[in-house]
Amino acid sequence: MSALCPVAANPGKRVTPLTVRSLVRPEHASEVEEGEWFFCDLSGCDVVYFTRDGRTLEKDALKVRVGLKEKDAPRPVCYCFGHSVESLREEIRRTGRCTAAASIKERIEAGECRCEVLNPRGTCCLGDVNKVVKEAVASLRVPRPEEDIAFGQGERTQMRVSKEGLTLTGALVAGVAASACCLGPLVLAILGIGGAASALALEPYRPYLLVLTAAFLGFAFHRTYRRPARACGPGEACAMPKANRAGKILLWLVAVVVILAATFPYYSRYLF
Repeated sequence: MSALCPVAANPGKRVTPLTVRSLVRPEHASEVEEGEWFFCDLSGCDVVYFTRDGRTLEKDALKVRVGLKEKDAPRPVCYCFGHSVESLREEIRRTGRCTAAASIKERIEAGECRCEVLNPRGTCCLGDVNKVVKEAVASLRVPRPEEDIAFGQGERTQMRVSKEGLTLTGALVAGVAASACCLGPLVLAILGIGGAASALALEPYRPYLLVLTAAFLGFAFHRTYRRPARACGPGEACAMPKANRAGKILLWLVAVVVILAATFPYYSRYLF
């Protein structure tokens, strides 16, 4: 059931007398005893409540600020739990998301909602909250989950791949260096190149190079096979791309080469 605002000719929805009586200032209490009252939701109109016979109550007659009628902060949007347009926008600007709607739902289920006597509309505020959040996301250019690759996930993935590449390279270099004292002279001799003494100079550092090799390999396997910190739904910003099959194959190939190179001094005597 609706009626037209006598000032703005805007359709207004009926509100219960309890809502109007709860929110008007004491000096206007006597005006709401009779008749049906309707809520005008036009932002440019100062009328909040009106009747079919043309009586009106403007925003100054209420004990609360009517958020959609105000231009200055704070502009309330959830009267039960204290959320305003400004607080919702600030959370989105700071964190990229808004938790208000989920929190309000939980508290409604807990029986804490009193919209009938606190909200000038007399109805649940969730619709208004979701509208404000949607407008804030659009104006602040907050990326949607499906846009996350374009707004940073691609860069995070690239950084992750780069780190794993450096880790594998480090493991390979350290493993080869650890075996250089024995493998180096043999390779140089086969190629007819001198410099075996230089390779033998690495022998004192072999234990440290082996530890470094193990550290690099352990870190590479941890990054490749680790589980996510928490479960993430498809498309959520927290979801990390799984290591692809080619990356895992490369990791195992490098691991085999590194282990063979690092342990060469132990089995070389059986080969020659």
